[in-house]
Amino acid sequence: MLNPSVLARLVAITLVHTATLAPCWSDATVSTTLDWSTTSSTIHQEFCCEVDVRLYDPVDLGSLTFAGENDLFCESAVEGAVVNDPPGFFWHLEGLPEGFRGPATILRCSDCYDEFECQPQLFNFRSSFVAFTATDAQGNDIPPPKLCAERLDCEAWTCEPEGPYFADVCGDVDGDRTITSPDALGALQAATGQRTCAPTVCDVDRSGTTTAKDALAILIASVGGEAELVCTAPC
Repeated sequence: MLNPSVLARLVAITLVHTATLAPCWSDATVSTTLDWSTTSSTIHQEFCCEVDVRLYDPVDLGSLTFAGENDLFCESAVEGAVVNDPPGFFWHLEGLPEGFRGPATILRCSDCYDEFECQPQLFNFRSSFVAFTATDAQGNDIPPPKLCAERLDCEAWTCEPEGPYFADVCGDVDGDRTITSPDALGALQAATGQRTCAPTVCDVDRSGTTTAKDALAILIASVGGEAELVCTAPC
């Protein structure tokens, strides 16, 4: 069993090291349309929101069929992959590079709202991102993986509270959206009962509990080592 005191000393040695997360998608835009439902031409304002969708499961993925609303627009967040939009409620993500594996951000979607509507919250974005079918790189069927919104940003915030909103980042105990050695210390403190930490943050091996093993994995990741951080999906 890993000795917590030894891990704490390792954390202290590596406090200066950080591992920066990938940048978020670009800001949303505003669209202006003419509302012809009235007798006179009036300017009808819409504000647009965007959402990043993340594959949370550690699976090798070749293609994915997922569902959303008809007026939702999605594109691939993975270089070289494409999203096909057939009739109906289904989209198909294909062309993922060889060796592609989750967890990873895989979709960038957007939707527009009437100026009098409240903006959505992160986990009640008005389209659900549900995977229906999936294949691995060899084309074999695999169980549909878990998809969750990980970032929501809107051009306008018509109701309180204002965003943008971010999902928990696995291993990011202090919430600064980078994986650093203080995060490993925080996970160690959670493992020894000195603080609380959600399983979507601290249980990086999906064992069902936070242990010193999770803290060590976060520490390794913070200095660029090979450590797979895979928490429970936040939705």
